[in-house]
Parts: sequence; structure tokens; C-alpha cells
Amino acid sequence: MDKLGFFDLSHLSEDLVVQDGNIITARGKGFIQFGITVGKALQLSFDENWYRA
Repeated sequence: MDKLGFFDLSHLSEDLVVQDGNIITARGKGFIQFGITVGKALQLSFDENWYRA
């Protein structure tokens, strides 16, 4: 990222999922929490534990 010179590291977050208004992003291993966050943002009715056995 430093070599490219256009990425401001002060904006980098260690959180798995980050939501800023309507923008939601996640790190790769945060895909389940990402899906839950998107579902809540869309006001969907769903069981957050659907992925657990």
C-alpha cells in the first residue's frame, strides 16, 4: 500500500465489518457478519444463527 502512494493508512480499520451510512465493507473472514450486517441494513427478517449447526 505504501508503494502505490494513494492509500491513506489512517483510514485502515482492523474491524471485520465496517459500516458508514449505506456503505458496508468487510475483511474476508468477516463474511458471515457482513451478511448479517447487510441483512439488517436492508431491514430483512432472518435468523442470525442460520449458519450454525
